[in-house]
Amino acid sequence: MNSAAFIPAVTYAIGDIHGRSDLLKTLLGMILDHRRKIEGTAKIVFLGDYVDRGPDPKGVFEILRSKQLRKDFDEVIVLKGNHELMLIEKIDLYEDYLRENVPAGVLRERFHNIEKVSDRSFRVLKSYLRKLPSYHSDGIRLFTHAGIAPGLEIDSLSEEALLWYRGPVQDKHGRFVVHGHTSVLRKPKVTKHAVNIDTMAYGSSQLTCAVFKGKSRKPTFLWTPPDESALLDIETEISFVSVKKSLHIRQALRLEKLFARVFEVLGSEVRADKWMQRKRKVFGGKRPIDMAATDAGMRAVERVLGHIEHGVFS
Repeated sequence: MNSAAFIPAVTYAIGDIHGRSDLLKTLLGMILDHRRKIEGTAKIVFLGDYVDRGPDPKGVFEILRSKQLRKDFDEVIVLKGNHELMLIEKIDLYEDYLRENVPAGVLRERFHNIEKVSDRSFRVLKSYLRKLPSYHSDGIRLFTHAGIAPGLEIDSLSEEALLWYRGPVQDKHGRFVVHGHTSVLRKPKVTKHAVNIDTMAYGSSQLTCAVFKGKSRKPTFLWTPPDESALLDIETEISFVSVKKSLHIRQALRLEKLFARVFEVLGSEVRADKWMQRKRKVFGGKRPIDMAATDAGMRAVERVLGHIEHGVFS
């Protein structure tokens, strides 16, 4: 178990940035204002996902690598996220294409997004990304991009397994877990064992920082002002997707129930399948399988099946 002895007067942790250098600059200004009120040392931890989605990943990396950041804080920890893993893979693929003498036009078309990330050579960028740690611990708190599943030993996990994880979060050794990766809206999600501070900054404009004083496991928060109209749009979209998913599940259950009933009446899977797929006058030229899309249609099909079962018609 990797742990660091240095526990400063205050520790700041920043969630998923995703190319929003504008929000990062604003939040760092807020953090420095807070920092001036604290006596003693300060650490800042970045939880990964600096690239993709937002407009200026290059600007984000310039801040993360700046000398100024290291003047402002006694310790700077820059962790790797799953989007950095994907960027490494993309650079690897780019280098493979170069070795195979793929035409420059194809390279520009397929890999133009990489140029938005850094002015440095891809080899230098890849070396920097590979060296980023996948977690940081001060013995009291565990900082990692996506959290960790209950009961697992963090050093036994591959980077892919650790940085792509989604699910319940709890550290085997009892450290309070600070993570992002799974988006939450309007406010961070705090549990007994963890805090999730990915507030979907790229879409909501709310970039969040968790603040820990000394050895505390209870964070307070700083965040950039959210874009309320964007939040409402996101919430509407999430609600629509949730309803759509619920409808798909209900429809799947209806179809499963209907097919079982057709099989019961007709006596074979082949006959049941043919009956379900064929257009029928009794349903206004629709197929029984299409009728099952609604509760009313399902009841109509069940009535017809009852007639068939009792020999009224086939």
